[in-house]
Amino acid sequence: MAAVKPFRLVWVLGVVALFIGNVWGQNDLCGASYFQCDNGRCIFHRPPVISWLCDGFDDCGDGSDEANCGGAVTRPPCSPGLWQCDNGGCIPGDRQCDGLMDCHDFSDENNCPTS
Repeated sequence: MAAVKPFRLVWVLGVVALFIGNVWGQNDLCGASYFQCDNGRCIFHRPPVISWLCDGFDDCGDGSDEANCGGAVTRPPCSPGLWQCDNGGCIPGDRQCDGLMDCHDFSDENNCPTS
């Protein structure tokens, strides 16, 4: 009996994983806090904390995160303890002015006090 070559085994396991992911749902390959785009890319989707799904921006690059969102993009107010970005997204309040751009539009780092 011939030995299985490592490359073939990895390829077969990858195909099986893709098949299982397509059968079981979108988030199987990306994880519970992500949305899998039609092109395979994973974007943040952890409402109400942060979600790039239906936020008015093509985060996927193929438009799939903005498909089936209804006629208008709705951006509800953020839950208590969260800060609302200029584009309507929500981030944890302690991430505003922390030196890292957490909002998709980078508004969390605008007008910050200088030290």
